[in-house]
Amino acid sequence: SSEVEGTVYSNGNIVCQSTNAVIKGDAYVASDGNTLDKCRVTFDAHAHTITNADIDRDAYYTVISGTTVDGTSHPGSASPATTTLPNMNLAAWEALAGAEADDVINGNYAPADGTTLGPKKIIGNLTLNNGVDVTVTGVIWVLGNITTKQNSSLTVDPAFGANSTWLIADDPADQATKGKITIENGTAISGSGHSQSHLWIISTNTSTNEASPAITVDNTAHGAIFSAHNGVVRLKNNAEVKAVTGKRLYLDQNAEVEYKTSDFIDSNFSGSPAGSWGIMSETWQEIP
Repeated sequence: SSEVEGTVYSNGNIVCQSTNAVIKGDAYVASDGNTLDKCRVTFDAHAHTITNADIDRDAYYTVISGTTVDGTSHPGSASPATTTLPNMNLAAWEALAGAEADDVINGNYAPADGTTLGPKKIIGNLTLNNGVDVTVTGVIWVLGNITTKQNSSLTVDPAFGANSTWLIADDPADQATKGKITIENGTAISGSGHSQSHLWIISTNTSTNEASPAITVDNTAHGAIFSAHNGVVRLKNNAEVKAVTGKRLYLDQNAEVEYKTSDFIDSNFSGSPAGSWGIMSETWQEIP
């Protein structure tokens, strides 16, 4: 079974394979005609149509069938409005990554174990080989693909404290085939050690096909924030992430999203905390 620990807000349908797939928060399906199907929702569900679902609290809908609602049903409810994904202002972050001549690596790059990296612009692919540990000391912009192999790690420098930073895969000249990110089994990704510090990993690849996704997070890969606003994020068996935004999200069996505070959610959500992001030079910081 797959699990999202926190609120899910979708501009399209939310479709689960069965009610063994659990949203441990609120579920919002925007726009008339869209459907929440075959999911268990442990807080409130909001959708034009709800089918074959289990709702632990209240349900807000126009059409419902085959669904158990443990709380209060609200037929005739308006559908949630569509929403936009966060503006990440990538151009500004990318400019920081390559601001100095020494910040640029030409060609594919595979750092050695124990490397500190960032700010850095890599004109090629970035590969972390098996067992390679990298400390991230600033924004990293990769004009190619990013691959982390088994038992590698990415850790934000402890000096960042409550601040966070970015790992970006983006080739503005070829977003159809480049900018893919693959996080393999056993990769550990963490912030500085402060609870509000994260590594935000971003792909601009435009693939929405789960067989060839913009971002793949494999078995037992650990916490980060992933974004693919033009493509699909696929979480495979036992993958765990702190938050995810994308044009499309595909969860394999046993994948888990553990949602953390951010302004991706709204104060009227019953299942997730509210907060906001503050922007600082070469970092971003979560403001509770």
